[in-house]
Amino acid sequence: MKKILIMSFLACICCGLTTNSYAGEISVGGKITSLNKGVKGIQVSIDNRIYETDDNGCYTAEHIQTDTAPVIKIETKKFGSSPNFIKIANINENMNNADFVVYGEISGQVTYNGIPLNNAIVKINDRNQEYITDQNGNYRILNVGLNQEYTVTVSSKGYTIEPKKTILNSVKPAVEVSTETVDTAKASSKKTKNNEEFAVSEEKEDNILNFEAEVSKYSVTITVMKGLMPLENTEITVNNDKKNKYKTDKDGICKIENLIYDGKYIIRAEKKGVVFAKRIQTIEKLNRDEKIGFEAFLDVSGNVSIDNEPFANVIVECGDRKVKTDKNGTYIFKNVEPNKPYEIKAVSSIFSFEPIQIPIKSLKSSIAENNFKTVTGVKNAENESLEKKALFLQEKKIKLNAQKKETARIEKEEKIKQKAVDAETKKLQAEEDLKVKEEVRQEQERIKEKQLLEERQFAEYMATLEEEKEKAKNAAEDKIVKKLKGEQQAQPAEEAKEEKPVAEPVAAEQPAEEELLSIQGRVMENKDGVADVQIMLIMPPETKKYSTDKNGFYKITGLEKNKNYVITVLADTKTANLSPKSRIYKDLSTSMKNQNFYYVIENNNEESTGEEKK
Repeated sequence: MKKILIMSFLACICCGLTTNSYAGEISVGGKITSLNKGVKGIQVSIDNRIYETDDNGCYTAEHIQTDTAPVIKIETKKFGSSPNFIKIANINENMNNADFVVYGEISGQVTYNGIPLNNAIVKINDRNQEYITDQNGNYRILNVGLNQEYTVTVSSKGYTIEPKKTILNSVKPAVEVSTETVDTAKASSKKTKNNEEFAVSEEKEDNILNFEAEVSKYSVTITVMKGLMPLENTEITVNNDKKNKYKTDKDGICKIENLIYDGKYIIRAEKKGVVFAKRIQTIEKLNRDEKIGFEAFLDVSGNVSIDNEPFANVIVECGDRKVKTDKNGTYIFKNVEPNKPYEIKAVSSIFSFEPIQIPIKSLKSSIAENNFKTVTGVKNAENESLEKKALFLQEKKIKLNAQKKETARIEKEEKIKQKAVDAETKKLQAEEDLKVKEEVRQEQERIKEKQLLEERQFAEYMATLEEEKEKAKNAAEDKIVKKLKGEQQAQPAEEAKEEKPVAEPVAAEQPAEEELLSIQGRVMENKDGVADVQIMLIMPPETKKYSTDKNGFYKITGLEKNKNYVITVLADTKTANLSPKSRIYKDLSTSMKNQNFYYVIENNNEESTGEEKK
């Protein structure tokens, strides 16, 4: 009995211990969402223990002691969360609503040939909001959902930028191993048992999207027609550039590509023996693919007959123009303006013609079947007597002679009129050509004036530098003289004193990185950059040399504020006509962009430049 009582007592104690051990433990859980969707793989810490969300974004922590104050927070550092953490005071019951909302961000930089592109518009596919890049080309999009695909598009006036897609993964991607060479700044090398080196690439940042812009280039499609007939091998020139000519194909089409955004283009069509209604057309600012057409003047022709035989020397009118039929009774009006109405008629005070006139509502193509014939002829007298027939023929001869005289008179008047018209046309064409040349000349004159001004400023600046050098030299000499005089006047007792170690000179304080400035630009010929041009930076008493890259760009960095600088192009046969010769910066206070140099090209006494107008 005693043994039974002891065993019962021990069992009660064990039960009591077991009950007390688990009675003070509870569970804590919650859900982690992003844009109302559960997110898998997010790590949550509770009292230094890590838990991970399941496919639905849920997590549960067991065996949390009661009457404690656990702190719950998101461990994944690459995402933000709301709230930042949850602290529960004196928890004493199960809890399943410790929820978090997590969000990511997409950021990056937009550049053009390595130069930051500011004021570019960045958009993301799930919202209408626009994000604008700052002066360093950077953008930042916040509150982006995780585990979802996004398309980021960037647009900037005058530039073409390809969109990119990304998925902000909540679970870190695996580290990639590649045999390709990787920059040591982004990878560390690892040796295998066989001592073969493999580059371990840096973990990919899927929330950083950088964009490289390209200058937008457009095309102009030119169609040359003569009515409904295409004109092949028509010469097309752009901006009076006679070195680079284009020709239309068998369909009368010519396509000019790779034209720079916002450029002004003067396009001319020329073909021997063809007159165009408008032979020069101008695109003031090219900001899209364009189509333009040139229409050649058309021909209108026909025949005039009398008694079914060719009738020569008959005047035929078309609008305000007049021509005379040849010995075959044929007339032709060349270079008639298309798409206009006309009336054609044979003119005579002696003969009547059928039809009286031929109307053309709108001339769409050359016409060759506008025929006229006299109303009365020999056939009408065939059934008459020979006497009457002879009289008729005599009368006809008289009329023909009169017609010939009348035609000669009208022809003479028409020649006088035509001469005046030709002179006026020639004058208008000459004025048109001069206008094109004047536009090029004015632009060239502007560049030359700017060049002369900068050369004059450069000369003045170099003179100032020489004066400052001379002053500095005199000041240094005075200082040496004073020092020598001071040493001669020093007391012998002072000379006997123990020499004290001279303190090391304190290095000049370097300016902060954000205070340093830069100057950047491009060397251009026509619309293309010129590579390997030597640029010299003069910052007395030092000089430095730089070279343009394959696209003609140069960039000079590390310049101090409020200092004087001169940038010049080292002259050689290739750069002899470069404009401007140099650029001067007095008390430089801000970084400078678009500090371009341009080739000045002379061709057939018509000057042109490679300057891009932006």
